[in-house]
Amino acid sequence: KIMNNGNLDQFRYPPEMAKKLLNHIPPFPLDVSTAAYYLKVTNIPYEDYLKHLSEHKVDFDILQKNILKEATQYNKTRYDIITLSIKSLINTHRDFDSILLFVSLLGSQSIPSDLLNLYKDKLAVDNFIYEAKKYSLVTEAPSSHLTRGIAIHRSTQEISLAYLTEKLNLSKNPQLLMKISEVLEKYMTYTIHNEDLSKMPFLINHCNIFLSHRYLLTDTIKSIIGIKLGCIYFYLGNYIKAKDLIEKGLTKLHASSAYHCGIIAQALVHLGMVYRELGNYEKARELLEQSLIVYTKYFSKDDIQIAPALEYLGITYRSLGNYQKAKELLEQSLVIYKKHLSNNQISCARALVYLGNVYRDLGDYEKAKELLEQSLIIYKTHFSNDHVGIGRALVYLGNTHKELGNAEESKHCLEQSLMIFKKYYSDNHPKVAWVLVNLGDAYKELGDYKKAKSCFKKSYKIYENQFGKHHIKAAWSLVNLAGVYKKLGNYKKAKGLLEQNLTTYEKSFGKNHIETARLLRDLGEIFLLERELITAENLITKSLKIFQENKHPESHTCLESLSDLYLKKALQSAKKGNTQQSQKFKQQSFTYLKQALKIVLKTSPKNSSHITRIQSKLKALEPL
Repeated sequence: KIMNNGNLDQFRYPPEMAKKLLNHIPPFPLDVSTAAYYLKVTNIPYEDYLKHLSEHKVDFDILQKNILKEATQYNKTRYDIITLSIKSLINTHRDFDSILLFVSLLGSQSIPSDLLNLYKDKLAVDNFIYEAKKYSLVTEAPSSHLTRGIAIHRSTQEISLAYLTEKLNLSKNPQLLMKISEVLEKYMTYTIHNEDLSKMPFLINHCNIFLSHRYLLTDTIKSIIGIKLGCIYFYLGNYIKAKDLIEKGLTKLHASSAYHCGIIAQALVHLGMVYRELGNYEKARELLEQSLIVYTKYFSKDDIQIAPALEYLGITYRSLGNYQKAKELLEQSLVIYKKHLSNNQISCARALVYLGNVYRDLGDYEKAKELLEQSLIIYKTHFSNDHVGIGRALVYLGNTHKELGNAEESKHCLEQSLMIFKKYYSDNHPKVAWVLVNLGDAYKELGDYKKAKSCFKKSYKIYENQFGKHHIKAAWSLVNLAGVYKKLGNYKKAKGLLEQNLTTYEKSFGKNHIETARLLRDLGEIFLLERELITAENLITKSLKIFQENKHPESHTCLESLSDLYLKKALQSAKKGNTQQSQKFKQQSFTYLKQALKIVLKTSPKNSSHITRIQSKLKALEPL
């Protein structure tokens, strides 16, 4: 109506363009009227108007006032109205201008009060929120997202930032912005340290908005916040975004002080973890060892900052199959965490989880179980019962119960873990895929092949979408799926999946890795079932050699398979009438079983199903 003197039949802009304009300005009569009068008089494209509006330049504001005054005898623009309230607000307390600046630099919704409390005294923050609400500058954020928080209209926020940028002379006063960035970085570090996944999505939005104010921020601020933002993306499973942000931040930071060295070392740790999740274990190891070089140069050997580097290097060595080295590094990190226990309960719990998992890899299942249960006690004592760390601990505890022969308990732990992970992650998240593979393995042990098959297929689809079908994690899902096809008697399908992924395993893990040994054993067992005994024996023997070189107790599975193989040889010889050869093969089968029993008696509890199974086989062979 304003632009066409009340004539609605002809409109200067197409309707879709007008709607787009209205979506980008505050939805109030004053703002709509001001925009219409300005566009009518100046005839500029609406994109230019929006650009001027966002910049809050003095000349533009004066022109808007003059146009509005001529048209309506009213010259109070939104900028005037909001700044009048801001002036009244900041005059009531000396800290209110800096608190409002902090609020203006973040996302407009769900600004956590505890973040502002890190910046200024809680009483000052509470007073600020009370007074700002009186002026209708802020509102309470929805309680479903935060324990307590505030929201501010985007237009009000933009005007506040424009006003405070000039009033506080931010272009020549970087110290204030540096202090705010330090507080934001501290809050991010605290959130990452506690693996508080519920806060991370909101922090991503706040940090991206914060970093969008490029003209106000120094390269150092942008690098530090960018690195921490990359860490948050890592925890939420966006590994490519995490990698890009951390690498970008690292290229801009220089070791000009011990403080920056600490940030660089932390960035190397998280970048190493990103590469580990992406399946590049050697690159991960290289980056983590670089971080330790930086740490040991500038910090004492038992400084708390070094512990995460040792911890994550430990689990990377585990991925590389060096369990003894992994154990040593994790134990070192645990010693440091315990020395600083008051602020590191969660770190102790996490390190215990990883250490317990390594003991499982080393075959000490009782010790693994003990450490994992210790970690669960810490988590449940100091954190919520559905903390993501509990979900992680339950996966490893479930796997340990499986090794101990407690398949039902294993399934129970893994189903609990899946519920926790699905609370924090989407159904298509790599962490959910990880739990699904382990749960599928538990279902397979219990003979529920339909559920096992479903778990493995779902996990494969997630990994394929995230990383591609040739990634090691996608291969891991398919190798486990092959185990189900083997149980169902579809040996052709099982063999095809194993042979298809052997190259991926050897490339990612190495030819002498435990995971490669498992695949070779499983492939050998398929050939055994197909009665191709020569190929089967070669593959299983090759697998056994890898297990024995790594002093791994899972060698008992290869010995059991070789026992079955030699029993088949014995039966073949008996059919041919070669009794002496048959007896020799039976004796070899018996010997393999005795060797297997000796291993499981050392590593499994007395009621283990592994012991019962092998003893039953030995009893059947004794009369022979």
